[in-house]
Amino acid sequence: MVAKRVGSHAGAGLAIASALAGIGALAALIVSGCTDAGLAPNVDASVGTDASAADGQVANVDANVDAISLDQAFSCRSASGVGGIGKGTDLTRFVVDQSAFPKARCNDGTPAVFYYRPAATDVSRNKWVIQLNGGGGCRSGQACANRFCGFDTNFSAFQMSSKETPTGTHGEGILDRRSDNPWGDWNHVFVHFCTSDNWAGQAEGRVLSAVAPNAADAGVVSYRIDFLGAYVVDAVVATLRKAGGPAVSVAGVAAPDLDDASHVVLAGASAGGGGVARHADALGALLAQNRPTCGASPCALDFRALIDSSLAPSYDSYDLSASPLCTAMKLCSWEDIMRNEYTAGGFATWGARTDDSCLSWQKANAPGFEWRCADNDYLMAHHITTPMLVRMGQRDELHFRAVTEGNFQKKDGGGPVDEATFAALVRESLGGLTSLKSMANERSAIAVTPAVFGPSCTKHETLRNSEHVFDVRIPVDGKNVNMIDVWQAWLAGSTPTAAIAQPGVAGNCPK
Repeated sequence: MVAKRVGSHAGAGLAIASALAGIGALAALIVSGCTDAGLAPNVDASVGTDASAADGQVANVDANVDAISLDQAFSCRSASGVGGIGKGTDLTRFVVDQSAFPKARCNDGTPAVFYYRPAATDVSRNKWVIQLNGGGGCRSGQACANRFCGFDTNFSAFQMSSKETPTGTHGEGILDRRSDNPWGDWNHVFVHFCTSDNWAGQAEGRVLSAVAPNAADAGVVSYRIDFLGAYVVDAVVATLRKAGGPAVSVAGVAAPDLDDASHVVLAGASAGGGGVARHADALGALLAQNRPTCGASPCALDFRALIDSSLAPSYDSYDLSASPLCTAMKLCSWEDIMRNEYTAGGFATWGARTDDSCLSWQKANAPGFEWRCADNDYLMAHHITTPMLVRMGQRDELHFRAVTEGNFQKKDGGGPVDEATFAALVRESLGGLTSLKSMANERSAIAVTPAVFGPSCTKHETLRNSEHVFDVRIPVDGKNVNMIDVWQAWLAGSTPTAAIAQPGVAGNCPK
């Protein structure tokens, strides 16, 4: 966002050994939501850097300007896999205007797209849900090539391009029009994730290298790829604010101006939740600067964040000594991993933007520790001042798999981490969010205690699934409450604002 545009300096290094890519990929889930890439140095040695760039600026052109494009490099392109966008007619696709926003592009250079449905009632004309889609990510040349070809990953080129996106999609989960959905009749925006960068990238034309995932493209290939997720968020917001590009309209009726909004929820799950963590405070500040007037004062704005499947226990919750992260990569603690992420991992590869108040606070209070701001969980625990509800399944299948396949051990020699231990750590993380007003670095700026919802469920990324949004319930004080109940109580200043399933309580979890 214009109001809070911040990023890290670009970094360079050699690609990690392919034998470690799978473990690094799974462990990276804990860093930034759902991603399938490693944390070790990963940019091709030919990449140019700009060590003197100011915060928020990234060297946009790499040294090897003749490298071929992602599409040219690999003939094994695949658009199958999880995380697709179902065809439907509820929300209409809009292509981001490239003349107004030339950097709002996918990994393969295709233009970013988003989906929009107008409010169903006049009373909700100025109420908005803006949902950032999840869908993994990649930090290294090999991981991005594998992702593009759907090789050894759940994802595919669908999450790197807009080529296969349908012209319309259905509204489900938090975008369901059902009567018990408090956001059901609002303006709905769903933004396709195609940048593989946690919605943070500001790096144009990166040159990466990979061993071709298929025999037809055998050998090491250098190719160019864009990581421009932050600019995609900027462009979609600017378009909805009528600050550039053609007006958005459906059936000849123009969308209202986002600057006139009375209520905005910025939502995201998994990598989308990571995007919310990085952009929420910035978007809230931007909209606050552009309020219409109600009498002699700016009109009120209720701006909130909804984050799902993105909060995981810290690396320091585990003994990593037996993990390849430690034994092979020499990354044996949260600090080791996040310092690497900030200077040579995904954060550096993407030229990532993060919350600027985090960087400012670190520079003023803990200089040299700016690397902490590359961790979305740290942002949630210390630097997001936007009122937020955080949902996290205690047995989240992807986060737990990252821990088990990464060979993380219990602290104090307790052996491999089991599901019960992982669930307890998730409960601890969620519970910690309820103390932010007294414990966070920016506690004086946090006006509203976060709400939390922690069912004993395995489903990862739930906001697009109506069953998991409305049917999953947790017993609290004699009532079975779902996430919507918690949200409504939190909004009204009532209770419960924290619903965390306790051990031994059967989870009401759809399959």
